[in-house]
Amino acid sequence: MYGIAQWYIAKHSREPTRLSATFISDYAEYFGLDPHDTLHAILTDLGVHDLRLVSYWSNIEKNQGNYDFSDLDWQFAMANQYHAKVSLTLGLRQPRWPECHMPTWAMEEPKTEWEPQLKTFITAVVERYKDNPALDSYQLE
Repeated sequence: MYGIAQWYIAKHSREPTRLSATFISDYAEYFGLDPHDTLHAILTDLGVHDLRLVSYWSNIEKNQGNYDFSDLDWQFAMANQYHAKVSLTLGLRQPRWPECHMPTWAMEEPKTEWEPQLKTFITAVVERYKDNPALDSYQLE
């Protein structure tokens, strides 16, 4: 392993350092920051070109069957504007506490009821962003 690590370090030693960041608009608001200004600063002032964005089920489908992608849409638009690449997290378990981001309406149902709805939600997220130029990868836990 040491030899592989040394090879990897040598192979990439002349490449510029690339910063990556996870951006969560709720977390920016928690600190009293404007999410738009915060993401703009991350992309411009810090020069981040690789972002991990979250698709919290609890935020996007607050009411069963009604999706609101507006928060994630502007994040993708800004990533495109600054030529950043996005890794989009999917599913119930995503970054930040609490780890599981289930809508209130789904918490009241047994797993046999909400689990198929989670799969439908994940499909909706993938369908919405799959052709977005900023999308580079998905992260699913």
